[in-house]
Amino acid sequence: MKLFFSCPMRKSFWAALLLSFVLFLFDGTASSALAAEKPVNFIFLIDVSGSMLSKSTMVNDSAGNKVTLFEALRKAVRDIIADERLIKRGSRVAFITFGTTVDEKTDWPSSIESETERNRLVSLIASPQTLSADRKGDTYMGGALNQALARANDFALSSDPCTNTFILMLTDGWDEPPKDAQYQVQNLARRIVDRKHEIHKKLGIDTWQIAVIGLKRLPTAKAGTTTAAQLATMLEGTFLDITQEKGGSVSEQIYSAVSKTLANQRGVFTLLNKPGCSFPIVDFGTVDNTGWANGSLDLELLACDEEEISALVESSLKASGPFWKTALSNAKAIKPNAKIEPVNVLPASAITISSAEPSYTIKPNIDKEGHRSAMRHTINLRLHAGSECPVGTFVGR
Repeated sequence: MKLFFSCPMRKSFWAALLLSFVLFLFDGTASSALAAEKPVNFIFLIDVSGSMLSKSTMVNDSAGNKVTLFEALRKAVRDIIADERLIKRGSRVAFITFGTTVDEKTDWPSSIESETERNRLVSLIASPQTLSADRKGDTYMGGALNQALARANDFALSSDPCTNTFILMLTDGWDEPPKDAQYQVQNLARRIVDRKHEIHKKLGIDTWQIAVIGLKRLPTAKAGTTTAAQLATMLEGTFLDITQEKGGSVSEQIYSAVSKTLANQRGVFTLLNKPGCSFPIVDFGTVDNTGWANGSLDLELLACDEEEISALVESSLKASGPFWKTALSNAKAIKPNAKIEPVNVLPASAITISSAEPSYTIKPNIDKEGHRSAMRHTINLRLHAGSECPVGTFVGR
């Protein structure tokens, strides 16, 4: 078990120093570029309740004409479908309307494989004969979420599991279910979040993204019900109040949110045990007479795309009090007779760490069926003991 290295040719005394290690900085260029080329699935939850047709809440369209909230919603969905940056070829789509009842447009195109299908969808959304609101309808959000969960699961099982799915609910109000409602908002929100976490744990990234889009000024809370803003929080999603947003259409705002999500997705790295060790440690090597040592650490990557490690940053000075308490306790168990001090008592220049290579590109483990699993990788380190590094034994933590 390689835990220790010693600093030779220094004033002779015994000390054990804890080295808090390590922060990774991810360039992410590779994963972001790959994600930008992939299709993204969309599930639209469209509020068709009676309030969407109210003349008292009409808004101005881009030409300055008064339109109902439903017409504003119709244009927003149409613009998203027409935007090739969002709906790429290969994207799968679903349209679920909710009022007193919930209805999925199963006779509409469910994927975009050609411009013919895109144009047909735009026409269907634009037509009052194929998409309309119910003047007396309720707002059955629980039923809409139940259908969205079923469809998102279908997308996850029948296509590349790493494909991102965005669930977009467009509404002007809060949950007002019919009297005989089978599905409750709170229960469905919990089920969706549990499924999100399950997928995240399996793939290393969160592929289910949820946004609730408010089409008018909405209360953040309302007694006896769940507001759109509260629902977004329950779903661990985003609430977008377009009456408060400036500089861009709904389509532009959705594009910005999607782009940011894809650019920021990262896989999960885990520090692994060295052979024969019962907990993760870093092998810092043994410092030679020039003050240099070669070390290594073993990582496991769980991800959908390759990741690039572009820098290693030694972070001892930023470690918290509880960290040092645990680290010192472990060090004493390993080296019971040593005088033990944390490395943060030394000047920052006493020890420096860098990677042996300028960067490491690490790929996930993908089998023939496209299933992702974790894979072990070794990162080689270079450690330098400066002139202010005392003689002693350093314990890797």
